[in-house]
Order: sequence, then structure tokens, then C-alpha cells
Amino acid sequence: MAAGHADQVINFVQDHRVDLVDLIRNLVEAESPSTHPESHDWVRSILASHLHGLNFKVVPLGGRISGRHIYARPTKKRKGAASQLVVGHYDTVWP
Repeated sequence: MAAGHADQVINFVQDHRVDLVDLIRNLVEAESPSTHPESHDWVRSILASHLHGLNFKVVPLGGRISGRHIYARPTKKRKGAASQLVVGHYDTVWP
């Protein structure tokens, strides 16, 4: 990462520290064991709400074996603009 981009990331994190800490705290405190897919609803709602606030369209997707997933993308995107794919899981694996 170029030094200028690193500075931009650091400045963004510093400027949004309170909001980022609140989001992380809410996610950490939302227990969602793998064996209880119904508990994943709360984590999904936290993520969906936050993404909506960032002007993303959020679509719930049904899982075949495990819990449900979400798909989010910016509501407006410039043609040819760079994009990122973020993949993760939101279960805490154990109770």
C-alpha cells in the first residue's frame, strides 16, 4: 500500500474511531454459536443496519445447510470504479 493510501486509512479510522469501536463491540457481544443458526439473526441485523447506513443495498440470502447470508453492494457505483469482495462468517463457532 502506498504511503498516501496508508495515511488515508489511518486518518479515516481515527476520524471514525467511536463508530468503529461501537460496531465492533456490538458484533463481539452478539453471541452466535454455529449450532444455533437462529442466533445469527441479530448479527445479520447489526451488519445490515450498518451497511444500510453506508448507503449499501443489503439482500438476505438463504443458506442450504447453515444459516442465512447477506449480500451487500453500494446503491450507486460509478461505472469502472474499483470494487472489493469481502467474505466472512458471523458465527462465534462455540457458545
